[in-house]
Amino acid sequence: MSPPPLRTGFHILNLTLPVSQKEMSDAKIPLAWRDSCAGLLIPLNNCRKKSCYLPWKCENERHSYEKCQYEDFQRRSAEVKKARALQIE
Repeated sequence: MSPPPLRTGFHILNLTLPVSQKEMSDAKIPLAWRDSCAGLLIPLNNCRKKSCYLPWKCENERHSYEKCQYEDFQRRSAEVKKARALQIE
């Protein structure tokens, strides 16, 4: 179950629940991919393995994961812009 979306300005961020380190290691998620979107990567990888990595399978899971990654990038970019604006002042 995911938490309710956070409203920030004009955007709505859907933050995924953090996955425990044990769950990520059991799913063999590389350290570089263990972020706030890892909860979506685990079912995506399971779907990919079941469908032998067919590109037209697992589209919903892939879209959810890529959207999470994009929103996370947007959030981090906004934080950097805000930090730079504070440094200039």
